[in-house]
Amino acid sequence: MKLLAIYLSIFFVSNLNSQLIISQYIETSSGTTPKGIEIFNYSSSPIVFSNSNNLQISQGTNGASCNLISATNITSGTLAAGKVWVIGTTDLITYVNANALDLAGTTTYSFTFNGDDALTLSLGSVVKDVFGTCGNDPGSSWSGNGVSTENQNIQLLSTIAAGTTSYWTNPSLRFETVSTTNQMTGFGNAPFSSLPVELVSFAANCADNNTVSVNWTTASEHNSDYYTVEKSRDGIAWNTLATKAAAGNSTQLIHYSVADVADISGTVYYRLTQVDVDGASKMYDIVSTNCSSEKELALIAYPNPSNGQFTVKIENALGGKYALAITDMQGKAIEEQSLDLETGTTVVKLNPVGLQPGVYLLQFMQDGNMLQQQKLIIE
Repeated sequence: MKLLAIYLSIFFVSNLNSQLIISQYIETSSGTTPKGIEIFNYSSSPIVFSNSNNLQISQGTNGASCNLISATNITSGTLAAGKVWVIGTTDLITYVNANALDLAGTTTYSFTFNGDDALTLSLGSVVKDVFGTCGNDPGSSWSGNGVSTENQNIQLLSTIAAGTTSYWTNPSLRFETVSTTNQMTGFGNAPFSSLPVELVSFAANCADNNTVSVNWTTASEHNSDYYTVEKSRDGIAWNTLATKAAAGNSTQLIHYSVADVADISGTVYYRLTQVDVDGASKMYDIVSTNCSSEKELALIAYPNPSNGQFTVKIENALGGKYALAITDMQGKAIEEQSLDLETGTTVVKLNPVGLQPGVYLLQFMQDGNMLQQQKLIIE
């Protein structure tokens, strides 16, 4: 009984966080083909189809209520994050297999819908998106502003980042026209990146009144929830500086900023984490600043711990010849790399070969003298 309860709980969360949307639709301008739809997983997690987590399409013909199409019942396969699944006539499937960039899978089905037929998309019996209005006959099609569900290939607008369970009668609110002929252009390609945020910049700068201004800019956001800015004095131990509400959905540049007014002497490190609405998160590279009149030399390797690949940032070093060395905890040299640095900040990729999991020392040296040292942890 306990095992059953655990299983049901896991399924509910998986289904709830699964984000599906009808991202493209084609209804032939002549005959019965091509016809089909493209389905996009715009979440950051894969969707594994099963008997209980099945994908299914319902159709409402000529104003009738929407009824399940048994032939579109998908119970196996995986729709990866940011990928699409195409259901449609044979020629549409042939096209996407030859031209698609983001294809996870296909289902061949000879749809009989016309421009006046509504559709619903469900996952595990939960409606995720609707197309048109079930139980409503618009005549020959739903249309608006030149966008029609009849005799067109239409795709999701870049500003639409979520499915809807509200019926609509004007497709131009969610779609734009790709072609008014039988061209299948665009099928098999995701309408936008599945990454919740496209980050343009992230920086920390000294400001007036003994303050550090931490700034970042995004070019697009899809279902982003909030940001967390963390602060560290050594690049290892971190504390939350601030949280900032995200835009949610956007295709324009958005600028964010938080101020750090506490203890900014010497080198201070900052990192940014973005969290989307389904709880998934992404952490970005570390930035740092030094607002002291005499800037201190700083050495930081990240991520730490890692699988053996590190990014090493050296800040405030004068131009000249240096060395990076890796030793064991007893000081025995394992690997050394020569560096010819310019004055300022330098970023180096470090990928030591053959190191076993454990704790090591990273040393930054000049003329045999150790200037900075940091522990490296390889898992």
